[in-house]
Amino acid sequence: MDRNSLILILGGIILALSALTYYNSNYSQLIYNKYRGEVFMDLPPLRTRSFEPGQVRYVELENALVDENYGLALEYLETMIANDSTNNTLRFYNAVLNEQLGQYLQAIDGYQIVRLNSDLFDRAALRRLALLYIKLNDRQRAQEMLSELQEIGEKQDHTWARKVLQEL
Repeated sequence: MDRNSLILILGGIILALSALTYYNSNYSQLIYNKYRGEVFMDLPPLRTRSFEPGQVRYVELENALVDENYGLALEYLETMIANDSTNNTLRFYNAVLNEQLGQYLQAIDGYQIVRLNSDLFDRAALRRLALLYIKLNDRQRAQEMLSELQEIGEKQDHTWARKVLQEL
């Protein structure tokens, strides 16, 4: 085999690997987009334990969310969390907004905190974590989150996790 043939073969292999990587990345994005909308319908109502002087009011936060000004809403949430650091509803919204703004690693951190500290939002956090790991092409972590969701979730969680797992 001459040198030119070897270069051609290696070039073909590199091209095939590049195409496969591109396909996997796009496929992960398609799965994320397909199921992301379903999860966004499950947002809990905002709640607080106290309205202290100087605390950002929920009306301002809700207005920022309605206006889709997610950066401003995130600023409000961070102020609110500083005043009520154990409020998992606020932490969940914080993670949602980070995800919406494309700050995926911060969103993952937030969802992990909620997942480990809230019996109310643990399943929703697992769904979002699974989707973010899919988006970031970390299928192993996505499968771990989906498996955990099947273990602790209810029937609709099992069905959802099974559908997503089948597409991986």
